Amino acid sequence: FYISSFITLDCASSLQMTTQWTIYNCTTTCTHQIHFNPSSLITQFTELYVPAYILDFGVYEFRLTVTMVAMTQMSASVST
Repeated sequence: FYISSFITLDCASSLQMTTQWTIYNCTTTCTHQIHFNPSSLITQFTELYVPAYILDFGVYEFRLTVTMVAMTQMSASVST
């Protein structure tokens, strides 16, 4: 499956940003982060493509964090 994000920035100083997807297994609570081999799942883009059979059956939280390059203290996250 594929998740695409639409990000609008309203910043006068810089529009450069970094993005990072994190995936959490929600078996009981959504606190167990899952780590992948970087060649099997790329998590640094605004889109996330999860190939078939890479995740076990279950419930997951997908969190996208966007951080401003000029001001690293400025970040926002959204989950689905």
